[in-house]
Amino acid sequence: MGVTLRSVGRYRLASLIERTLQGELYKAFDPAERRFVALLLLRRQEGAGPLAGGRGAFEAAAEAAAALHHPNILTTHGHGESSGHLYLVTELLEARTLGALIDEGCPAPKRALGIARQILAALAHAHAAGLLHGGLTPSEVLLSGEGTVKVKAFWGARRLAAVAEAERPYLAPEQVVGGAIDARTDVYAAGALLYRLLAGVAPCRGRGPALIDQIKRNAPRPPSVFGGEGVATFDEVVLQALAKRPQDRFPSATAFAEALQRASGVVEKPVAPAHGRSFGRRRLAVGDMVFREGDIGDCAYLIAEGSVQITKGGGAGAPIVLATLGRGEIVGEMALVDDHPRMADAVAAEDAELVVIPRGEFRQRLERMDKVTLRLIEVLVGRLRNMAEEVTALKSVVE
Repeated sequence: MGVTLRSVGRYRLASLIERTLQGELYKAFDPAERRFVALLLLRRQEGAGPLAGGRGAFEAAAEAAAALHHPNILTTHGHGESSGHLYLVTELLEARTLGALIDEGCPAPKRALGIARQILAALAHAHAAGLLHGGLTPSEVLLSGEGTVKVKAFWGARRLAAVAEAERPYLAPEQVVGGAIDARTDVYAAGALLYRLLAGVAPCRGRGPALIDQIKRNAPRPPSVFGGEGVATFDEVVLQALAKRPQDRFPSATAFAEALQRASGVVEKPVAPAHGRSFGRRRLAVGDMVFREGDIGDCAYLIAEGSVQITKGGGAGAPIVLATLGRGEIVGEMALVDDHPRMADAVAAEDAELVVIPRGEFRQRLERMDKVTLRLIEVLVGRLRNMAEEVTALKSVVE
């Protein structure tokens, strides 16, 4: 595209992250919110990527995506037009794509299922709001350093030409023939991603017309044919998600997730809801990392059991212990306000159980407060951050 803009709207372009079929993705600074964001500068031509339905459809989808608040969905901050270019602004994550994980080989089935459950949770939330993804491929799923899955923007139906050749094996049969799509189309894509994680290969392989023919007609072999120990347990569930006819698949992402849970034989301990909302839960063994200094976090943690140490790197020596937090205390609370990098490491000092507090749900609660209270909280957090930065600066001087 060759665009050399130094700013887009109010956003200052910092660096080019990558070029995609959709457009150019930049790291940008938002001076109004004083944070870095990701800015996708869209290609001019309609009929591809987010512009598949034209400008009006893009704007409607961007506004709907901005209303989604879920820990497994990439937060959309806004959109606009500058110098004739439409753009989309989302949160900026220090994360890698699911494709990068796949390139390293098959993860253990337990981890693969954990990733799949988070993807399905994101889909279920979006579907309940009337939004479809329509292009769920390895590059559309991000993995944070803390293991959190983030699904990118939900654009609805995507044309075959808008999906890179290497990622077309994850499209459903109805998509490759230009048919209508619904929630079961996303179920198929989630099944294809899980198949790849378990088997190490995509359910359909090849290029060009040969690949399209496979997607339309050939039932994939069970993932256990290619995968390792423990994969056969999930053969039936994954193959149902990949049924050629939508009516033969799971009717929803929730139904798919429930089937996976039944197949795994795991009954997860329920978490007591807070004001009608259910937060996640994370169990750690002694020495497990909660998060690392510099990570971009999207949640805080309430310590339900055990204890967590907050440490700063000690250079060539041992790390410096800043604090040890126990039951009832909060870890990583600054992430509830913005995307500022973590200020220190947090590691389990003993076996621990943490309640995960997602920023999205926390922000929804804050929005119900009056503006004065909300502003007071933001000021207090800002002062705490400044104090932490001063401690870091003094430490570097001493060393």
